[in-house]
Amino acid sequence: MNYRHAFHAGNFADVLKHAVLCRILNYLRAKPAPFRVVDTHAGSGDGGSIVFHSTLNGGGNALQLIAPNASGDISLAAAAGNLSGLTVTSGRSFTTSAPATLGLDAGGLSVTTAGAVNINAGVTTTGSGGVTLSNGGLLTLNGDISSDGAVTQDGAGGVTVDVNRSISTTGDAVNFASAVTPIGNGNTLTIDATSGGHSAGADVTFSSTLDGTNAAGENLVVKAGT
Repeated sequence: MNYRHAFHAGNFADVLKHAVLCRILNYLRAKPAPFRVVDTHAGSGDGGSIVFHSTLNGGGNALQLIAPNASGDISLAAAAGNLSGLTVTSGRSFTTSAPATLGLDAGGLSVTTAGAVNINAGVTTTGSGGVTLSNGGLLTLNGDISSDGAVTQDGAGGVTVDVNRSISTTGDAVNFASAVTPIGNGNTLTIDATSGGHSAGADVTFSSTLDGTNAAGENLVVKAGT
């Protein structure tokens, strides 16, 4: 049979396949070990996007989301939690919408994209989990980050941060490799490496420029420790 997904998708065999696949995934989720899902028969090979419209409960497991092609957007429209870690690899962009908070454990958050990264909801890590954002395009931070490990931006793209937000770590470093632009008016961006009683703190590093856009309207507080 010459299968072409754009033509055959939705026929009885395709519906049956997905019904069986859902049952298999539910059984796999009952196991304590993590697993990976790779769809090898979804089309001509041009790649597609990954979208979660509803909440995601990881059951304590790790999750990898991989959409490596140029059309491969990855987005979360609702909260994702109880994950030991989240790894995102996108040939285009990664976006969390305003309700899509992320709750992660020791594996933390690792994002690698060829294009933009848009964080529009809070990110919380525990168990020494860190946050690494390797953005090929613009990184927009419009959500608080509370990390039990280091927070690192090491992509080639620039960074904009809403000044009504905070980035905190429990005595771990915060690093920005690219130019950072605070966005907003009359609010304060707080970067705190002393959270959770870790008064010794750690380094907060801006390896490129830090330029505001509004005179006297974008306040910055940096706490690197004693």
